[in-house]
Amino acid sequence: MEVSPLLADDSEASLRAAREIHDQAGKDNLFVELQDHGIPEQHRTNPLLVERILRNLVSSAKDDNERTKLQRFLAMVEKGETETPVYTSTRKR
Repeated sequence: MEVSPLLADDSEASLRAAREIHDQAGKDNLFVELQDHGIPEQHRTNPLLVERILRNLVSSAKDDNERTKLQRFLAMVEKGETETPVYTSTRKR
């Protein structure tokens, strides 16, 4: 059985896999939905995914207002606050 790079704590392989999916889907066609089905691995990987996605969004934010919102959301995730609001980008496609 192959272990996902994220479960194996292999950051480089995780990023390569994410880039490959991104390239195949196209930048405006990729959406991420995380669910909690009570699987122990999800309790470990979901927060990692959220944190990595948010860090990427913060670094590519179009303006200070968007960057500030994302940084606040990231801080909530890093603190382990589970009841966090859904972030919706204000970017125009």
